[in-house]
Amino acid sequence: LTDEAADAYSATIIARRRWLRSLAIRPRENDWIYWQYHNMGRVDGIEGDVDLNVLKGSRETLAGLFAATP
Repeated sequence: LTDEAADAYSATIIARRRWLRSLAIRPRENDWIYWQYHNMGRVDGIEGDVDLNVLKGSRETLAGLFAATP
């Protein structure tokens, strides 16, 4: 979620945690769970640029970030 998108949609997603991208500045130590630190990374087996992300937590932390399936 970019800053522009957060501004545009903040009224409808205010109650949910948001993923924010920060390519230039490392987030504060306790200020994040999921951080995109690069948007033009490379991964073997994938053609083209990919986002590179870090999760601070476990698989359960990651699962808790998703909305429940209807």
